[in-house]
Amino acid sequence: MTETVLRARKLTVRYGAFLAVDSVDLDVVPGSVHAIIGPNGAGKTTLFNALSGLVGISSGQIELRGERIDGLPVSKRLQRGLSRSFQVTNLFFDLTVHENMRLALQGKSGLGAFNFVTQCSSQASLVEGAHHLLERFSLEHKARSFAGELSHGEQRRLEIGLALASNPSVLFLDEPTAGMGSEDIDFTKRFLSGLVEAGGLTIVLIEHNMSLVMDISDTITVLQQGQKIAEGSADVIRADAAVRAAYLGE
Repeated sequence: MTETVLRARKLTVRYGAFLAVDSVDLDVVPGSVHAIIGPNGAGKTTLFNALSGLVGISSGQIELRGERIDGLPVSKRLQRGLSRSFQVTNLFFDLTVHENMRLALQGKSGLGAFNFVTQCSSQASLVEGAHHLLERFSLEHKARSFAGELSHGEQRRLEIGLALASNPSVLFLDEPTAGMGSEDIDFTKRFLSGLVEAGGLTIVLIEHNMSLVMDISDTITVLQQGQKIAEGSADVIRADAAVRAAYLGE
């Protein structure tokens, strides 16, 4: 049986009579990029929210490395290695890029947001860690700029960096290239592929840029009206008649 890092079984999210996610099974292989696609209203973000703990599930179960996590809050899932970025940019615009990254690293260390470190060794470690992450995202030259002064593409890159500050084993990305220009999209594509190839990280993403999805995904899950209608490699999904009808309009 194929090893999985994240598994969902018959995952269901119901709002009254409306089934937002309808008995979805999901197996995410460690060290892979797993994309979730589908037309608007397919249930992608609700599935993401259920997996990451932002919404409760109506039935089913979620396991991380064999441990049930569906009853755990977001904070406990974060401690176990799940992290995510959001569709809407979620930054402190009145703080510098470096300060945003430091806050994310402080959250990881348990020092608490806004409790700027008094011990020199800890402070130096945070400064060094923030600079290292900004270098990885080619944002070190923007370290002293306010986050609100960045281009939209740079803000999205910074937010992915904040999600990585907790050193997750599974990273959820909700439309990471939304609003980006072609240059930023190409950078993000290369960077995400490089993260996974370096080892130790699994990426689960929602993305409308089909070129990126097809290029970097090991597995693609297709949702329609809350149900999984197809799953497989990029070649399998391209050839699937149900996907072309539901998602590509063919």
